[in-house]
Amino acid sequence: GSSTEALQLGAVQLMAVRRVLKKLAVPPRRWKKPALPSLAAPREVHLRGDEVLDGGDAGRRLGWRAADGSIARGVEEYVRLHYLSGAGGTPWSKGVHLENALFLSLFALLMWDALFAPLPGAFGSSSSDAPDDLLSGCGSFASRRADIVGALLKRIESA
Repeated sequence: GSSTEALQLGAVQLMAVRRVLKKLAVPPRRWKKPALPSLAAPREVHLRGDEVLDGGDAGRRLGWRAADGSIARGVEEYVRLHYLSGAGGTPWSKGVHLENALFLSLFALLMWDALFAPLPGAFGSSSSDAPDDLLSGCGSFASRRADIVGALLKRIESA
């Protein structure tokens, strides 16, 4: 039904946003670095975990045994469980492994109107997952959307 079609459209749009964000993640050559406050040096932590093997001839690794006895499938999950258990000092109340998904998704949501603006010739076909001018390399993406991006940034600043 229509709910399935809406879900499929959402997945296509999500793929398009991810491709667009990969292109936008590279700063231009003339980009000026913003002045950022000094940050405290991070504390270096070394964790040692016990591998859990399947016991077969191949000795395939199943994961790492966490402090609570559960098996973490990957290193990121092991570290997350380590801090949730309190083994790292003050226990965390929550923890999620996101890599860059949070920031890229937030950027895409904030800039959605600019990324998918209905400009003439922006999308070559209905199956395009990114605006054609985004990949042109001649700056037309930014110049054609300057007003939209400017308005979005003003809305973000005033929020």
